[in-house]
Amino acid sequence: MNKKLNTVLFLLGGTFVNLVLALVSIGLLLFLLGRVEPFLGEQTATFIPFVFLGGILLGMIMYQKLSKWVIRRFNLEDKMDPLFSLRSKKRRD
Repeated sequence: MNKKLNTVLFLLGGTFVNLVLALVSIGLLLFLLGRVEPFLGEQTATFIPFVFLGGILLGMIMYQKLSKWVIRRFNLEDKMDPLFSLRSKKRRD
């Protein structure tokens, strides 16, 4: 397996993990919103969009930290191709 294939497989697996983390985060935040619902009353519905946005953001943050940890833990830096490489542009004189 070459570095590009390793990178693509890591990204595909990471995308799945990111979706799972986001769904779990949304579920947890909805559960917490349900627990405080008696205190909020009818205003609970106004918090639902913020719960979804917060869950997605929380999932992305957890995925970023988890992917950095996995790359460091299993020493994957040399086994994967960088996604964005800086190309040196040749100067025209």
